[in-house]
Amino acid sequence: MLAAISASAQKVYHLLEAGADADFVNPREGFSALTLGVGWGLDTDALVAIARRMHHPAIRRQQITMAIKEAQRCGREDVVERLSAFLNRERT
Repeated sequence: MLAAISASAQKVYHLLEAGADADFVNPREGFSALTLGVGWGLDTDALVAIARRMHHPAIRRQQITMAIKEAQRCGREDVVERLSAFLNRERT
């Protein structure tokens, strides 16, 4: 299982690096480019940049919410605060 997740994570990383749509989601493993970025330890600016690249508002809100939960699980309060603020701006 770990090898499959690792392979999927690498695929997401390379797709983003190549400029792919940040809305990319791998529902079978239950993660997105944004939640992977939280797990990889990307800084908050990079995570907000990924969120901004998401084109579909409904997917963006859903994935930001998932990333906030992942950041809480990882103890990354700075990310929780910044993504929460971004999400609140999106809703207004």
